[in-house]
Amino acid sequence: MQTDFWTLIDCARRPTVRVWAQSSPFELKDALKARGYRWNDGTDGRPKSWFIDVAEDSRDAELSYLKNEIYQRNVDIECRALTALDRFSRVNEPNRRRSALAVLFPALGDNLQYAIRQRPLKLNASSVGRSARLQFLPSW
Repeated sequence: MQTDFWTLIDCARRPTVRVWAQSSPFELKDALKARGYRWNDGTDGRPKSWFIDVAEDSRDAELSYLKNEIYQRNVDIECRALTALDRFSRVNEPNRRRSALAVLFPALGDNLQYAIRQRPLKLNASSVGRSARLQFLPSW
């Protein structure tokens, strides 16, 4: 039986693609929202448009949906492969930098950010129960 922690790790390892629906018609925003697209306002340096994260094997179906239902023509659509670090960090957002570990362990908050800057960090997850502990590596 797989623990919740390992289920989370497996999901993080799956290849994901972010599809951007740039310059999509305003009238179809509700269709995008109903399909699971989220709005990015552009303040973080990324495009000001709707986007969705899909599994790599679903990318072609999503592109086909956009071309046939939203744009109704053949257009170039921006896609970007995502890693777990890309998904769980906000490296493009000034003053809101978060690491994947901070998302996984929110109780550590700013202390985790300080510790990461000071010393290398290793995640050691115990397969017994749902416990995980952080272990700092020696700085030498």
